[in-house]
Amino acid sequence: IAEAVSGLVTAGFAESRTTRAAFLLVPSWGQAFFAFLRRIFEWRVMIRDVDPWLNRLFPVIRPFFSKGGQLLLGGICLIGLALFLKNRLPGFSGSALIPAVVLLIVSGLIHEAGHAFATKSFGRKVLGIGIGWNWLGPRWQRVVVSLAGPYTHMILGGLATLSLFVTSGVTRDAMHLFAAGSYLLCLLNLLPILNFDGHYVRKEIFPLSK
Repeated sequence: IAEAVSGLVTAGFAESRTTRAAFLLVPSWGQAFFAFLRRIFEWRVMIRDVDPWLNRLFPVIRPFFSKGGQLLLGGICLIGLALFLKNRLPGFSGSALIPAVVLLIVSGLIHEAGHAFATKSFGRKVLGIGIGWNWLGPRWQRVVVSLAGPYTHMILGGLATLSLFVTSGVTRDAMHLFAAGSYLLCLLNLLPILNFDGHYVRKEIFPLSK
């Protein structure tokens, strides 16, 4: 049966999209190539047993989850964004690009740490780094955990913008580029049409009817 179906599909007389049929059929070189690309773009690493490490770090982070800490971080976000929008982007030297890119890569790690520490703030365990931080507690907790990622980019963008008053030269250019990249990443993560944090927030607030 598998050979017969495979022959029909290869000849273009039949088409199937089911997982079982795709497993039985011999893929073409094009299908094999795109499957290879998909494995590359969907490659993930899961690090387990991270909760003890987060427990050691969380006491340092805990003050930022207090009302005073959130007022401080919120002020940094608002003031930084206002100053960033007020000032025109200057010309950049090429040497500022590499440091800015490195900082943006590091900010991705801080983004994920924001999800983890938001989870810890609700007294939950983080069983692994990679997937699964959204599935906890009530809906509003899941929303907060999802928003923690873009929020970290807002904070980092604000800090980078404030640093422009005490830096100069290549460092200032790099921090300005980093601030621009941080705000862009925040915006992209909040877009509900993309499969990022904003998408999960939209699903929690406006779940689709079955």
